[in-house]
Amino acid sequence: MNYKQCLMVKNGMYQISWLPERFAKTGKFLKLKEDDGWEVKEVYGPELDEAIVNERSRDYRKQREASDI
Repeated sequence: MNYKQCLMVKNGMYQISWLPERFAKTGKFLKLKEDDGWEVKEVYGPELDEAIVNERSRDYRKQREASDI
């Protein structure tokens, strides 16, 4: 399954998330877990395979160790 990164909005709040390609459609409203009403505002490319998205999903945890902050 391929994923695309999307900008979603709900009540003035913004969230960027990786969505399965079939849901990554501009203007589509999504229900995420118990939270419904997110609208896909923008879809960014390129699409990535699920394995790559999962592999990269925790990269932020190593950022602090690699930076000088």
